[in-house]
Amino acid sequence: MQFTLADYTENDSLQSYILHAKVDQDSIGLQIDINSIVAQPIGDSTTISQDTLIANAVRMYTIGKQSDRLIHLLSQRFGINGEKSFSNEGAYASIFPLSKQLQMENTDGNHKLTLYFPEEEMVYAPMLSLTIDVTERTATLAEMDVTNRERLIAILSQ
Repeated sequence: MQFTLADYTENDSLQSYILHAKVDQDSIGLQIDINSIVAQPIGDSTTISQDTLIANAVRMYTIGKQSDRLIHLLSQRFGINGEKSFSNEGAYASIFPLSKQLQMENTDGNHKLTLYFPEEEMVYAPMLSLTIDVTERTATLAEMDVTNRERLIAILSQ
């Protein structure tokens, strides 16, 4: 799904993005916060290593009715029954900084990340790809594997 970057703020601890999109006359959206450690270089002794899980590095949470409509739209597209709304607590994703190349793309508020969500204790599955381009004021969320659809909706709507 393609979103417009409606707002972007940054401080010492995180980068925060408000995303909006229009789908079939409905406005959908969510907020995504990315921990500032994600923008640090890999491999340097004072930063994260290349094979370390960065737990809860990304938080996705509601901006109200637009987020509820996002969950409803995804549920419909995925063929998942039931009235669900976006979690008030938000959903946390973890990342692995898989390469220096990936990390170099995380500059000036721009990100290209694979988001891992827990499947069970200490087991993570890559469920979403997130690309944010502050310059173009766009963001894209794409599913990684159709077999995770039900789990993804459950995580976002807990």
